[in-house]
Amino acid sequence: MSFGLVTIGPQSVTAREPIQLDACDAEVVMVVDGRGVSWPVRLPNGAVPFDSMIETTPRGEMVRL
Repeated sequence: MSFGLVTIGPQSVTAREPIQLDACDAEVVMVVDGRGVSWPVRLPNGAVPFDSMIETTPRGEMVRL
């Protein structure tokens, strides 16, 4: 499953569209000018449709794609 993001910060991301997720492990992937990076995160509170900001905590190191 993948979801579009409009902002990526050090402790949160903002979803493009409302989503609902239970607390889970996830991966953030960012591609700029054809260069990508990804990093594993935990969504400790999941995501709810009425709040587009999703709290994240790191689970590992950033990797270049």
